[in-house]
Amino acid sequence: MDRWENQIDSAKTPRAWVVGRNGLLGKSLEFRLAKSTKIWIPDAKANWADQQAAENWVEQNCAAFFREVGDNDWVIAWCAGRSVVGSTRDQINNETSLLEVFFKQVQRSAPKKPRGKVFFASSAGGIYAGSTDSLITESSAPKPISDYGRGKINHESIFRAHSQKLGIDCYIGRIANLYGPGQDISKPQGLISQLCRSTILKRPLNIYVPLQTSRNYIFVDDAAGIIADLIQGGESYVEKIIAAPQNATISTLIRTHFEVFKKKPLISLGVSSLTNKQPQRLNFKSQIMTELDDRQFRSLASGFKATMKMGLKT
Repeated sequence: MDRWENQIDSAKTPRAWVVGRNGLLGKSLEFRLAKSTKIWIPDAKANWADQQAAENWVEQNCAAFFREVGDNDWVIAWCAGRSVVGSTRDQINNETSLLEVFFKQVQRSAPKKPRGKVFFASSAGGIYAGSTDSLITESSAPKPISDYGRGKINHESIFRAHSQKLGIDCYIGRIANLYGPGQDISKPQGLISQLCRSTILKRPLNIYVPLQTSRNYIFVDDAAGIIADLIQGGESYVEKIIAAPQNATISTLIRTHFEVFKKKPLISLGVSSLTNKQPQRLNFKSQIMTELDDRQFRSLASGFKATMKMGLKT
């Protein structure tokens, strides 16, 4: 069975595996990486809801990937993860265990000579949630206010420590609010996708923060393009904020929704246990490898249309 998705192949073509390839970011990043690497695909999907099964899957497929890498350079992009802002500490610890299993297998299986690279999809919102900086950059001190954010910091440290120990390149993308077609709306996140779902199903959407709450929303293809270029750069370690050029308030999203679809979304305002975990404004601006941000970003209106047109994952 051919476990390589695309036909790009030469003695110097890097091999790539996107963990979480069926998710919102993973799917788009894999498409981008396929232009310059040969994509490896596992035989079966992971069952992330079953911890032991997920650990076994990671261990077995990591070993299988390296058996087929040979003498080629390689890339593994970790875009998996089920935790959200309201996740419990146990749920986040499960993801920590997965990463430890992953790196143990990398240490056992990775070839010594070819150049290796790993990428970790982290969360800008989770890590800087408590920041009071008017403009948050890579020089801003991390200030998580939830177990989710603290978990992301810990997971980043796992990638840093193990990649340094193994002598492989490491890239960490602290990503703003990601949205786009195919987002898993079974998880309580993705406001733009949830607005689209509310319209499709004609069901009210509960919003638990003020309408002037401001966030950075980046379309998945824009984020994937930046990440792919980051991975293919020549640096050995990069920690970069990945965000759109400007923020948008919830009021702006509602207005954009109306302008695009000519109907008001069904909104219900309220308060929940997550309300106090949501700062009113987080403004992001990367100061690292800024040439990667010099591109045409998709507008909110265009992003809404694409998300609605191509569908949502229920």
